[in-house]
Amino acid sequence: MVNKKKCLFNFLLSSVVGQFLLIQNAACADLNEATSFFDIHYYGYTEPGVMDEYSRLPSITIGYQDFEAIRDSQGLGSLSGTVELSAGYIRYDGTGLLDHWYSKFLAEVYTPVGRNFYVGLGYRRLFDDLGPGATNTGALGYDRLSQYFYLPLGYVINFHDGGSFKYQYNLFIEGSQTSYLTQAGYLNDPENTQSSGYGLDVSYLPASGNWEGYVRYWHIDTSDLVACNTSRTTALCYEPQNETIEIGFRVPF
Repeated sequence: MVNKKKCLFNFLLSSVVGQFLLIQNAACADLNEATSFFDIHYYGYTEPGVMDEYSRLPSITIGYQDFEAIRDSQGLGSLSGTVELSAGYIRYDGTGLLDHWYSKFLAEVYTPVGRNFYVGLGYRRLFDDLGPGATNTGALGYDRLSQYFYLPLGYVINFHDGGSFKYQYNLFIEGSQTSYLTQAGYLNDPENTQSSGYGLDVSYLPASGNWEGYVRYWHIDTSDLVACNTSRTTALCYEPQNETIEIGFRVPF
């Protein structure tokens, strides 16, 4: 087992003398164990035929994860999980172009159910800071808040060399999309309910535990209809079918 005091010393020293020792400290942590992590990833979101958003710079995540219970097939009642905070600088491409920031919070908890299978509960909250403002064509932008509740259903493959592959299907329970249309001159901020969709999450972790690569994907179907009013008209608004993809690489610290 790695000497934790030595790892802590290396971490403190790295903050003073720079990136070389920060990389050396990363070797003290191990994603096979409970640990904090840092990752960079590509973020892409699309509403087909309506708009796209995609990374202008690599998005970043700081988090904490403990997957020991599900990777070692421990008994029912043992818990694994992750908590993540992300931020990224992205481009809106729809009725014009607009560069802006988004932030995301994600939390998942799991328990093994035998033979390397596991189940869990997940929550994802993404805030799209698109407004108030305007695109390069003068179209008004507005903030958007997306929330998902879902059940992670997963399977872990443990390789002979000590590495592992994690496959996770996210069974969508319900989502909501709040559009802050008052920033664009509307009289209310509609909240649409999303009732169907799914997610996929796959990752590979080598035996060393010093890095992990992953892909995440969401497909969410068209929402319900709610009123969105202006001073002149009353209309019904909906959230279109949409897809999100993240491709990332993380390291422990």
